[in-house]
This record gives sequence, C-alpha cells and structure tokens, in this order.
Amino acid sequence: MCHFVFVDSLTQIYTDETEIGDMEDEQHRTITSPESPFKGKSPAECHQLLRQLRRNESDIDYCSFVVMDERSLTDDTVLLVNAPGEGEEGDVQSVRVAFEIAHWRLSGYSMAMMDVGEDRVAAEGMEDGVLRG
Repeated sequence: MCHFVFVDSLTQIYTDETEIGDMEDEQHRTITSPESPFKGKSPAECHQLLRQLRRNESDIDYCSFVVMDERSLTDDTVLLVNAPGEGEEGDVQSVRVAFEIAHWRLSGYSMAMMDVGEDRVAAEGMEDGVLRG
C-alpha cells in the first residue's frame, strides 16, 4: 500500500503519513522549506537522499516515489521514480505521468505488476511526453 509522505528535510525523521493540511499554516499557506535538499536534483540523486533518510530511521520507501517539481505546478503532472533496493542491480528509472494516475502506477511498480520502462516508452510517444492512462 502507498502512503503519502511529503519530504523536504534531511534532518527530520519521517515515520507517519502526511495528512491533508499538515503542510499548511493557519492561513492555509503551504509551509515547505524553500531550501529543500531535493530542489534541482535528478531522480537518481533524490533516490540517494531518500535512501540516506531510510538509514536514519525514517519509514519511507526510497525505491518507488513521486517527484513534484516546477512543471507539476503548471501541468498537473509528476515524475514517478522506480529504483533498485539495497543490494539489487538496476538503474533508477523515471516517467512523467498525469497526477490522477500517479498512485495507481506507483503501486503497480512497487508490486512489480507494471514496468516503469514500458511506461516511459509509451510516454515518449506522446506529444507532451506524459503518460495519461
């Protein structure tokens, strides 16, 4: 099962799911770190940072995760990342998908029922490079 955890710090320990409203102040403004260590990083670099958090007691999945970037703000898409686990061989792979299918696809990757490489090929065939269904 996938749970949502918004990670924007390398010093915090993440053990609980992020709830709606957890990232807002009393005026409903988003309160995330403008100094996020993930900003401008590649999917492989994000994987390494998340793996480091896992070693520091955080209960997160560093092998299958979602990257919300600047493009996410303009076109309602996210980058899905699937990476090998500890001691496993393979490359970090990613594909841009429509937000509404992100949970479904990510669950499929983590259960090995879907393949991010096949999805990436399908997305590359789309005009905007986004998998939508």
